Amino acid sequence: MTTNTINKYKINDIAVAYLNYFMQEKLDEMRVNLQKINDIEVMQSFLEEQKVIVLSFSIGETTVDDEREKFENLKRQYLTLLDLYLSRS
Repeated sequence: MTTNTINKYKINDIAVAYLNYFMQEKLDEMRVNLQKINDIEVMQSFLEEQKVIVLSFSIGETTVDDEREKFENLKRQYLTLLDLYLSRS
C-alpha cells in the first residue's frame, strides 16, 4: 500500500467516526426533544420526514467496516425510535 492509500483509509475512518459521533449526539437530542412535542400532527409530519431522511443514509466506502457496523447500528436506532413514536401517534 502506498502512503496516499493509507492516508485515504485513515481519512475515511475519521470521517465515518465523526459521522457516527454526530448521529449519536442527534439521536440523543431527538429522544429528549420528541417528548416535548405536544401537537400530534406536527410530530407525525416531522417523524415521517425524518424517517425518509434516515432511510437514505448509507456509506459506500468499503474500507471502514468497523465504523460501518456502528453506523448501521445507529441507523437502526433512529428507525426504531421513529417507528415507536409513529406508532403512538
